[in-house]
Amino acid sequence: MARRRVVVGAVGGCAAVALGWALATAAPPPPSTPQQPGPWSVAVGPGHDDLGGCVTDPAVASALTAPVDPPVATTVALVPDAERADLDRVVACLRSRAGDVPVEVHAS
Repeated sequence: MARRRVVVGAVGGCAAVALGWALATAAPPPPSTPQQPGPWSVAVGPGHDDLGGCVTDPAVASALTAPVDPPVATTVALVPDAERADLDRVVACLRSRAGDVPVEVHAS
């Protein structure tokens, strides 16, 4: 009987390791979008990859990364009259470029 518990314990341990690995390698959850209307800003990072074309979207007013060490998040401000569809498009683009780095949406 003791031997059977050891086998079950080993199987449970493997499952716990597999679950831990899956959670550690999962992409960050999508950011929650404030219910308030814009203007919105989106924080990406720190440690993001090049955000490329995301910041040239017509709905983006500015993108600023402070030149400090350690690195800080990039703040992407949307134009004041941006629609929620604009926000969703910019956030989707930023998430696709940011990898595992968090993306957060803020209403002003």
